[in-house]
Amino acid sequence: MNETYDGVLLLGFGGPEAPDEVMPFLERVTAGRGVPPERLREVEAHYLHFGGRSPINAQTRALRDALEQGLAAAGHPLPVLLAQRFAPPFPEAAAAEATARGLTRLLTITPSAFSNASSCRAYVDVCDGLSGDTLVVDKVRQYWNHPGVLAAARARVAAAIDAHPTEGTRRVLCTAHSIPTPLARASRYEAQLAAAADDLRVALSLPDVRVVYQSRSGAPGSPWLEPDIVDAVAEAARDGVAQLVVFPLGFTSDHLEVVWDLDHVAADAARDAGLEFVRVPTFGLDEGFVAALVDVLCERLEGRDARLCGAGAPAEADRCAPGCCMPTGQRPRNPDVRK
Repeated sequence: MNETYDGVLLLGFGGPEAPDEVMPFLERVTAGRGVPPERLREVEAHYLHFGGRSPINAQTRALRDALEQGLAAAGHPLPVLLAQRFAPPFPEAAAAEATARGLTRLLTITPSAFSNASSCRAYVDVCDGLSGDTLVVDKVRQYWNHPGVLAAARARVAAAIDAHPTEGTRRVLCTAHSIPTPLARASRYEAQLAAAADDLRVALSLPDVRVVYQSRSGAPGSPWLEPDIVDAVAEAARDGVAQLVVFPLGFTSDHLEVVWDLDHVAADAARDAGLEFVRVPTFGLDEGFVAALVDVLCERLEGRDARLCGAGAPAEADRCAPGCCMPTGQRPRNPDVRK
């Protein structure tokens, strides 16, 4: 399909930049979900521990610059606008900027590789809401199994293993954001994570690779994806594992959620259990990862029919079907309370 775009939109999640922005940000993220005030205060304390500022905004801005440079090098010198769902600049501001600059068609990419209601469907809905008579906003496919993304994951994990040799038993834990079980069952989230983790296992000849979850934020009685990373640490200790290599596979940048849940909570649990804890960095601005995102954009900009894919799975569709990733009769509800 040949489509003409005159701009690109990087649509992120967003985060607070100062202590007085933390609670308003959390209230925007959890609006309508009935999250108890005490839970918000607990998460607010995590932010305040780091000075009240999330690193995600700076990382998203750096990714915007890298994408713009990569597109120009690929022969597509397009402006890359920035918007965030829950912190400035909001999507409406980006749409206004596009209109002021005379742009009429934006191609959107997000820092979310896998498919579920929060990491894909909600972003599709934002794009649909921005589209109107004078502006069309489309979103690229989910890119979890683009060969460049898979290769960047292998390189990240291999480098961490090479830097931390062990004579004992090693277990690799690939973490992703937990989501409510009904939302997981309505999407391909678990299957995609399992396939990506298996790609790591086979490519790096790793005997023990598992997918675990982190950052649950729902009511204690509601079912969410498990096992939790802390429970997985305890299980590894019971199994006599000497070294845990933890790769936040489901995240693309080291924002507060990753830093708190892995570098503090999980790392402390591993230390208390006598396990060596090796934390693999997220993709960030890894050259191979950024190049893969540029290629995903170029697929649409150049009207390519072929889509690169790996991990034994086909490329995801360019456009999600109506209601994709949502149980019948439900609307997207973001489980994230920290970014």
